Amino acid sequence: MKKLAFYFKIIARGGSELALLKYFMNNYNNEECVVIYYDAEQTDMSVVEDYNKYVDTYHLKEDEVYNAQVAINCSMYDTDEELFERINAEKYVYWSNMSPFAVRIDYTGDKLLKYNSYLAPSNHVAKCIEKMNKNTKGKIYVANPIVNFEEIRSKAKEVQDEITRVEGRYNLITVGRYTKEKGYEYNIEIANELKKLGVNFVWYSIGFLRPKHQDFYNELQQRIKEYGLEENIIHLGVKNNPFKYIASCDLSLLFTTTEAWGLGITESKVLGVPVVASNVDGVPEQITNEENGLLFELPKCKEDYIKIAEGIKRILTDKELYNKMQANLSKFIYNVPEIVDTMNECFFNKEE
Repeated sequence: MKKLAFYFKIIARGGSELALLKYFMNNYNNEECVVIYYDAEQTDMSVVEDYNKYVDTYHLKEDEVYNAQVAINCSMYDTDEELFERINAEKYVYWSNMSPFAVRIDYTGDKLLKYNSYLAPSNHVAKCIEKMNKNTKGKIYVANPIVNFEEIRSKAKEVQDEITRVEGRYNLITVGRYTKEKGYEYNIEIANELKKLGVNFVWYSIGFLRPKHQDFYNELQQRIKEYGLEENIIHLGVKNNPFKYIASCDLSLLFTTTEAWGLGITESKVLGVPVVASNVDGVPEQITNEENGLLFELPKCKEDYIKIAEGIKRILTDKELYNKMQANLSKFIYNVPEIVDTMNECFFNKEE
């Protein structure tokens, strides 16, 4: 029987899955771990293969029950009852990678307290959990998603030919799955205003697209066509190594409507690429305005889009500001061993 069973209903190449992979890459007792998934049809098996380099994986069949000492729910879906029924464990942990916590379901009373402890990627999410039920206080651990500086910078040097440097043109990038909450609708409106300001740019995006979001994607492509932005906005699809693309860009942009932490922001900072993002949830814990990027409130009207576009133009054309941000980013540090220790304390602590 494994000590730690990490449960997903569906495994995709998203922030939750990558955060877990980084934990395995830096953990010292992976032989005690297993990753369990249920929906094999919708699971990205390339991610499962990545997990298999470090731990065992297991496809949980219909009506099957798995035994483990500790069960960790990593799924971003409403899978609580499913977890409790299908994994028999001495302890249950919720690893919340969504923000706010309440977007999953309406947690009340006993349902929230069925978990013995909670792992949050940011102080914001920790506060959300405690707000839902004050009895969770003292059971919440905050561990920012792990990143490996050497790996990111090494992979950023790999050759790619989809994003090229052209004199007089700026490369922008958004990394995130193609869903409404990732703010791709905002990107198009901002890009339209940016073009009106005379900025020569290409705004790339990297992320996976599930079949259920195809209509949303098609609507975005139609709007891009209506605005005449076909040469300015380009979706590159899923990339196993996004770092070599981020490193080829001048700015990383993320106008998400909700973000527990923002792994893409962290990765951009490691590569010295300033970030312009929405001032929501856990994002301000990573970005200091005017120091390593710019923060904006989510746009509600045309004037807001213009303001954001003007901010992007300023950061691109004000070399003194841009160079200051890059200099600040060069000092960015991350205490990975401390993060791993916090995670293991959450998983193994028996005092809750």
